[in-house]
Amino acid sequence: YDMDAFADDVAAFMDALALERAILVGHSLGSSVALATGARHPRRIAGLALLGAFANYSDNELVRDLAGEVATLRDPVDPQFVRAFQLSTLAN
Repeated sequence: YDMDAFADDVAAFMDALALERAILVGHSLGSSVALATGARHPRRIAGLALLGAFANYSDNELVRDLAGEVATLRDPVDPQFVRAFQLSTLAN
């Protein structure tokens, strides 16, 4: 579960849909995935739309903490972790 794997998953999804190029739209973490996809597969990306993106994760303590937790995840991901994460990121 790292950005390179997420980016490669996007490229594989595009392959499955027979999409040679696409404009990617990413929100929050999805912005990072879209950027990583553009960096790893630049010929596949026609453009990017990034919403709620971070310029730099290194100065965001919450993101650093989450990255530390995510780095320890293994298949299958604990459903309690998924639920707690989703509940912690809901907006009213």
